[in-house]
Amino acid sequence: MFGCTRVVRDRLLELKEINTNLIALLLWLGFRRVFVPYERRARQEGRSGWTLGKKWRYALDSIFSFTDLPVRILLALGTLATVGAVIAGLTVLVFWQTGHITVLGYTPLMLAIVSFGGLTALGLGIVGQYLWLSLQNTRNRPSFIVRSTSDFDSKP
Repeated sequence: MFGCTRVVRDRLLELKEINTNLIALLLWLGFRRVFVPYERRARQEGRSGWTLGKKWRYALDSIFSFTDLPVRILLALGTLATVGAVIAGLTVLVFWQTGHITVLGYTPLMLAIVSFGGLTALGLGIVGQYLWLSLQNTRNRPSFIVRSTSDFDSKP
């Protein structure tokens, strides 16, 4: 529950987002906030419609609406996996050359699995980063919020 001024309300209504977090949008707007303590009463009758599934969806919407952290994690994991694939590939190749791997087909299979797994994660991270940037542009959030303006007469 929150209360706000007309200016905050108007700025909030200018944001035409769907499936977002209202509290995060209020914080994103950047206006001053004051906590007003109150005593919450117990529900008189009925059950809350705020189910675990709805809470989970709200949490995911909050994460994906205000941060690109999951995409950046995927990009970092893809990069690490690709570097790991190169190292593992070289290791398997060296072991195969020295005769430590005697199973036929093991070396190319491992090289293919590790290489394509790392490249897939890296590619998904790159595509995800482009999608995130496109999403940020389509949200049409203003680059800044004007709190107030002042006019000054040009005549002394």
